[in-house]
Amino acid sequence: MLKLLDAAGITNIPLALGARDPMQFGVQAYWTGQEGHGLALDPPDPSRLDPRPAVSFILERIGEAPGRTGLITIGPLTNAGLLVRDHPDAFRALQAVSVMGGNYHPPGARPVTAEHNFRCDPEAASRVLALAPRCRLVGLNITQRTSLTRDLLKELESLGTPVGALLARAGAHYLQQTGRDATPMHDSVAVAAYFRPELFRWERLVPAVQTLGDGAGVVTFRRGDGEGHSIQVAVDADIPAFQKLFRERILSFAGRA
Repeated sequence: MLKLLDAAGITNIPLALGARDPMQFGVQAYWTGQEGHGLALDPPDPSRLDPRPAVSFILERIGEAPGRTGLITIGPLTNAGLLVRDHPDAFRALQAVSVMGGNYHPPGARPVTAEHNFRCDPEAASRVLALAPRCRLVGLNITQRTSLTRDLLKELESLGTPVGALLARAGAHYLQQTGRDATPMHDSVAVAAYFRPELFRWERLVPAVQTLGDGAGVVTFRRGDGEGHSIQVAVDADIPAFQKLFRERILSFAGRA
């Protein structure tokens, strides 16, 4: 992330390192080809990072603007889960929470396997969904219908900017590692859900994340009956509208000199 911000000439966005280990147990969060590994990038300047843990960093931001600070989770939910555990009142003071995780199935149905972000830290996912204020959850049922293609990577590279070159290189590297010609835009969908919720069809449901056993991380849903904490779950989306929005935004960002 620091490399991307540097390439774009952005120096006023603070970053902090998140927790290394899950709250209870989980699985390896990353693998070869993920998150820039294998790109042979120079290490970022550590002085650019906020020295505090991510939870302390988020807590300060909430305190500066309670009720006006939002949270978007695009990976394992460990940092958000720690915030729930240690500072529940501050967590409730968030304006809204958008989560990329899980996989919607109609009430009564059960997925066979857990989605990656929930499987990495089931305890954190369970805590967050049980308390998150004005929570929107976007799962694999939506994100797997989106795609970043090699054609878009070529467009990014053709811009001739440091940002475009870095994004194109990182995207091509990931596709090579996974043996794909396109990849879903999981994280970008969660961002869109926060800022453009009208692109999705939502249902208010009560989630339950399994935290133990072979199915740890699996999330199931039931209709709200006055009990349990209900959230907005994306059950459908205008995928062409999202793809158009994503293309416009990423090309605009990559066009920065």
